[in-house]
Amino acid sequence: MALAVGLAYLAGAGVVLSVGASRVLLIYLLVAGALVVVSVFTMGGRYKPDVDRDRGYWQMTGERFRDPETGHTMEVRFNPVTGERDYVDVEAPS
Repeated sequence: MALAVGLAYLAGAGVVLSVGASRVLLIYLLVAGALVVVSVFTMGGRYKPDVDRDRGYWQMTGERFRDPETGHTMEVRFNPVTGERDYVDVEAPS
């Protein structure tokens, strides 16, 4: 969806350029469209936080969920020292 919006902004910039309309509008559409398109391609997929597994100690929270991307069951751990949460694949081969 975001890619479609970014491309629509760039297409709008093309229309503004072809009819010779306002330069301010042209610059706005070009910059906004380019930022959206670039951000879509640089996101790299799903967000996964970096977790320092060597600092503090980890406690199981009892929370489990099925990861929609892999279909595996994930278990949530919490580190009270750092406040971080970690997601452990309980179906991963050991």
